[in-house]
Amino acid sequence: MTTLNHLQLRQSEVREKLNALIAKESLEDAERSELDSLTNEMRDLEPKLRAALVQQDEENAKANEDLGEVKQRASLGEYWQAVVHGRSLDGAAAELNKELGLASNQVPWEMFEVQERAATTTTQNDGPTMQRPILSRLFARDVFDALGIRLDSVLAGETEYVLLTGGQSPAQKAEGAAAPAAVASTFKTETLKPKRLTAQIEFSRELMASVSGIEAVLRNDLLASMRDQMNVQVLTGNGTSPNVSGLFQNLTKPTYPSAVATWEDFVKSPAAAVDGIHASMSSEIGIVMSPEAYQVMSGLFHNGSGESAATALSRVARSVVVNAHIPKATTTGGAGNRQGSSEAVFSASGIAGAHVGAIWQGVSLITDELSLADKGQVRVTAYALWDFYANFREGATRLVSWKLRT
Repeated sequence: MTTLNHLQLRQSEVREKLNALIAKESLEDAERSELDSLTNEMRDLEPKLRAALVQQDEENAKANEDLGEVKQRASLGEYWQAVVHGRSLDGAAAELNKELGLASNQVPWEMFEVQERAATTTTQNDGPTMQRPILSRLFARDVFDALGIRLDSVLAGETEYVLLTGGQSPAQKAEGAAAPAAVASTFKTETLKPKRLTAQIEFSRELMASVSGIEAVLRNDLLASMRDQMNVQVLTGNGTSPNVSGLFQNLTKPTYPSAVATWEDFVKSPAAAVDGIHASMSSEIGIVMSPEAYQVMSGLFHNGSGESAATALSRVARSVVVNAHIPKATTTGGAGNRQGSSEAVFSASGIAGAHVGAIWQGVSLITDELSLADKGQVRVTAYALWDFYANFREGATRLVSWKLRT
């Protein structure tokens, strides 16, 4: 436990004793003496806490700076080369894994950043044949940043998140009146357990030797496909093992409008997520919607300015992301006015604990050169142990429905 932790714990203990004494209508001499002593101690604790905070911030900044410098020098290619070619991990990658306490075949989650959609540049293939750039597979746009989702790297064991949900209610009191009665704090807890996300790729030695740039393409495809499946789970995971508990599972179903959405309905919709607590203006709201909804609003134009609803919404909100994994509008049936309605995810930015997620010890890569050795092929298996729970802090994220058609 750090000096700051000790001071914070003592401050909490002193505050609890002070509150108990202040709540009494009358005090004994011994209690008055204790009250004075605790008041003085609380006063003395303040500068010590501030100094400890500054010291810890400086230490954390220095540690993060050093770790950040190592991360910049390391590359995903170093891990791939070591695994595929059976070499020891060295250089910046080895240094980074040592700092994070990871095995040599594990890749830190931080290395799996979202890549730009770009073709791989290649050079000449064998003979007079000129190899054109390899075209990568495309996946749905990532929703992690748009919804403020991050995964904490954790060690072995279950991970528990705790949220303070209720406590004391201060009140103005007349002179001589007692303080409000003490109220027990309430907490919400959620335990995350490792769930395995895995993928395999196979390639031949001939392919490696004859196609320039193939390793980078395969590596990026592996990354993109795993990240895409994480997006699917974050949005639509039903919480039944091995699936995580996603947004559409945990968020309260919206009210389904009876009338088809107008230009004004689309543009003003971020205001529905502005509650003065989690968000104070529409520009703090990130939106993830279906392609179908975006297409409809792109065809609605303002009578005066001629601006489309899609353009106006992008101007009003913090971000607008169209993702193919958002469920399509129902075509038939559905409760109430659900038929023809499309749901979108609205999330306030910068809210810690809006959703909680953890990944256990990075992404592991395992090379199998034996099973398909007779065919000259190599199999690489990647797996990540992770879990996610949506809407942990209720109110920061919500579903909004637009009626696209009758």
